[in-house]
Amino acid sequence: MTLVSGDVGAAGLALVERAGELAAITAFARATSGWLVIEGPAGVGKSALLRRLHATAAEDAVVLRAQAYELGRDVPFGVARRLLDPLVRESPGLLDRGHAQLARPVFTGADGPGADGTQGPLAEALARLVEDFAAGAGGRRVLIAVDDVQWSDAGSLRFLADLGRRIEEGRVRVAVTLRTDEPFGTIDLLERPGAIVLRPAPLTPDGVGAVVRATLPDGDEALAARVARLTGGNPLLVKEVLATARDIDRLDADELVPETVRRSTLLRLDTVSAAERALAEAIAVLGEAASAQASEVAELEGTEAGAAAAALVARRLLAPGDPVSFEHPLIGAAVAGSIAPFARARLHRRAASVLAGAGAPEDVVAAHLLHARPDGDAWTVGVLRRSAARAVARGEPGSAARALRRAADEPPAPAERGRVLTELARAEAASGDVSAIERFATALERVAGRYEREEAWHELSRLLWVRGDFGGASAVARRGREDVGPDTERLVADELAAAVLVPELAGAAAEETSRLVAAIAAGRPPAEPALLAQVLLHLGWRGLHLDRIPALARAATAADPLVDSGARGVPVTFVAGSLTWVDEIDASADVLDAAIARAAELGDPVTVDNLRVNRAWQHYYAGELHAALALLEDVVLEARAWPVNRALAAAPLAQTRLELGDVPGAREAIAMGDPSSPGFGWAKGRVELAAGDPQGALATFTSDGRMLEQHFGLGNPAIVPWRSEAAIAALRIGDAELARSLAAAELARARELSNPRGLGVALRASGLVAGGAAGLAQLEEAVEALERSQTRIEWLRALVDLGAAQRRAGRRGEASATLERARTFGEQFGAVALTTRAGAELALAEAREPEGGLTAAERRSATLASAGRTTREIAHELHVSPRTVESQLASVYRKLGVASRRELAGKLPQG
Repeated sequence: MTLVSGDVGAAGLALVERAGELAAITAFARATSGWLVIEGPAGVGKSALLRRLHATAAEDAVVLRAQAYELGRDVPFGVARRLLDPLVRESPGLLDRGHAQLARPVFTGADGPGADGTQGPLAEALARLVEDFAAGAGGRRVLIAVDDVQWSDAGSLRFLADLGRRIEEGRVRVAVTLRTDEPFGTIDLLERPGAIVLRPAPLTPDGVGAVVRATLPDGDEALAARVARLTGGNPLLVKEVLATARDIDRLDADELVPETVRRSTLLRLDTVSAAERALAEAIAVLGEAASAQASEVAELEGTEAGAAAAALVARRLLAPGDPVSFEHPLIGAAVAGSIAPFARARLHRRAASVLAGAGAPEDVVAAHLLHARPDGDAWTVGVLRRSAARAVARGEPGSAARALRRAADEPPAPAERGRVLTELARAEAASGDVSAIERFATALERVAGRYEREEAWHELSRLLWVRGDFGGASAVARRGREDVGPDTERLVADELAAAVLVPELAGAAAEETSRLVAAIAAGRPPAEPALLAQVLLHLGWRGLHLDRIPALARAATAADPLVDSGARGVPVTFVAGSLTWVDEIDASADVLDAAIARAAELGDPVTVDNLRVNRAWQHYYAGELHAALALLEDVVLEARAWPVNRALAAAPLAQTRLELGDVPGAREAIAMGDPSSPGFGWAKGRVELAAGDPQGALATFTSDGRMLEQHFGLGNPAIVPWRSEAAIAALRIGDAELARSLAAAELARARELSNPRGLGVALRASGLVAGGAAGLAQLEEAVEALERSQTRIEWLRALVDLGAAQRRAGRRGEASATLERARTFGEQFGAVALTTRAGAELALAEAREPEGGLTAAERRSATLASAGRTTREIAHELHVSPRTVESQLASVYRKLGVASRRELAGKLPQG
């Protein structure tokens, strides 16, 4: 048997037979970072081990600790706030830096970054706050410790989980205790690879005997054996039994162990004074509180309260110190369970009043009001409604629904009841309760004002939209229009915002969008900015009234750079996109830069990252490839809190990496994307084409393009030039007829719209397909069109193709000049793939005619083959079919008298 040194009968009791755990804790206290979980049933000594860790780590670390309480589960980010309040008080500048500033709502009580049904953004910001503090802590490490983590609120668990993912990146350690006999549905958030898990075992009979002899000098072996059998070696239960040793013979050995705690606690309470019991009950209701607040809830004066507290500490019911708390949560639970229901409800209401008077956060006050009896009190309704609004904004709609149900039971004044019920239905819908929409409609019958009804439908539709339930959002907006009027522009915008993202809904919205487009043609644009943004999307997408887009874009963003600050930045991306599609790249970039600044000012990281993804497209088109890459990779890194942004980044990241010559990286990016996202197939097909799979690319371009035209009415080749890309893929598999058909159709539509980018891209594809003098003429026209465009990357692509065509036509002087220009700009853009190709073409254009009578095309195929390229890779590089490559190589073998690729290197003349 191994006992720790010191007094076994008091503070050291829970550390009996804990040598192994203490050694692990000492090592963890000295570590730079890590994750520790101490788990086991109640009373086994987890808290004592955590306290030892506090004491050990405090020598050279900042220790932030909190005790979670069952009542606190309804306080959003309550545990996180208690943990980090000391940092914020002592270092207020923490909330003014970077992503950490987005955590301000947790400490100020203001709304979070949007009612989106996820705690992710705030959890991410809190983790960043800890990281920022640790980085500037002068070399001191940080220990985050939570006792009884199973009682933490959901938001705080998300924060701990996110911090756990970052511990290897900073000087932060996380340690928690977890009761295994308590339901805990989010345990997966706390499972970390490489975590240290300690599971303290019950005391052995020898250990119980040592504790008995240290506590009761006259205790004999029979008593020790009885205690061991009764308690199962649980340290807390051993202590409880020994605290009532004179009554031990009355305890039935067959009783359940938790009942032993209850009985022993009640036995001690039987002998306390009325003041002591009142204080114990007040603390049981409060969970943990300043002694002054506990005294006020207990209705005791200062001297009387102090004497009662001292007596309860002496009886080992309360832990010494202020704030006051029980020695173990089980004791508090036993005391709380002994209070009659009506008395407990009265204490909760008094606790709410006392805490509110002391300036406690309203969420803490509301947690007590949940357990108070209804009393028709307007103040109670107000606190619960405000707490519910914050809970929704912080991503805990379930907590909001509980608060609003309680507010409805209070009940509110008749004039307020309809609003409370609509707020409740909204919170229930946010929690995923589909029947809540019907309850919402019923609740709205109590709301008289048309504007309030419109606002309610709008908020519910938006809430469902940001949660990804686009079908539900569209249905709610449609119901709202039926209720308040079919021409309500804000609800029309809500319905279309959902329809544009779901192919199955796009058809139903076509009639509405056609009506709006006709109004634009007649000079009657919608007044609602969000609806105007929707119309701009359709004008650009369909290729209608493109000349009006710049002026309409300015109108849409005139009042708010985000168009609609509560819509995750989506409307402003429609505005920016429409400008991009008419080749106003610089104007589009200005719109997004202003929107990003506004979203950062509002403290909305999800919207910031959404807009940064869209801003990367302007960098890409402008040839600013490294700027695009930096933005996108940063978004991907930060997208843990909002994975949809990671999926949005997939297409532009893949295309950017292709231009940088990183085909494997482009494949990885595509794997992150959402195949159902409009235009995703364009990026995926380009990756397949670059990877040497023209057959797969052709299938992808065709299926995605037809879906875009059928469901979304795509009619502008400047957006997704799928036919041009498909024509090149068809050419590479040797289907010249299909290639010509696709290229011709794209070019005809591009000429109708006269958009420089769309026209240039279509001309380039048509020129490659046509070949010869006709193809060369079209490539020249493509370069000329794209020279007028702000889309520099497409201009560079056409320039390289033109130079290669000039070389193949024997116009070597022109080819050299064109390719030298392409290489210069390619290096400036960072376009590795195009620069490499321009350099290779330039070398061929300037090379002497080789011996053996090889043509320039044969020479190039032979050079690539001798470098180890496969037939498919050569075909991709030269923009010809694999069959053409094989024919050229056969001719080379014959002319040079070789039998295989391996012999080519020595036979090809240099220079």
